[in-house]
Amino acid sequence: MFSQNNESRKGIITQLEKHGVSQVKTLIAAGRWPDNFMPVTLDWLKSKDDEAASFQNASNLEMASAASRAATAAERAATAAEAQAVSASEQARIAHKALMTARIAAAIGAIALICSIIPYLLRTP
Repeated sequence: MFSQNNESRKGIITQLEKHGVSQVKTLIAAGRWPDNFMPVTLDWLKSKDDEAASFQNASNLEMASAASRAATAAERAATAAEAQAVSASEQARIAHKALMTARIAAAIGAIALICSIIPYLLRTP
C-alpha cells in the first residue's frame, strides 16, 4: 500500500491528505497503517483536530454574533411596535374626543334648529 519513498515527512503527509482523517483513523484501528508513519500521523491528526476545533469555535462565535444581531433587531422592532401602540392609543383618545365634540355640536345644532322653529309654531293664525 505504501512505498519506501513515502517515508519522508512530506510524503507521509501527502498520503495522509490523500486518505483523509476518517480513513486514516480506520486504517490505524485496523492495524493497517505503518508504525513508522505514526509520529507524523499523530501530529497530522492533532493538527486536523485543532483545525476542526478552531472552525467550530469560529462557527459558534458567528452564530452567537448572528443571534445577538437578531436579538437587537427584535428589540428594536418591539420598541417600534410599542411606540406605534402608544401612538394608536393616543390617536384613539383624540378621535374619541373629536367624536364627542361632534355629537355635542350636532345636539347644539338640533336645539338651535328647534329654537328657530318654535316661534313659527307658536304663531296663531
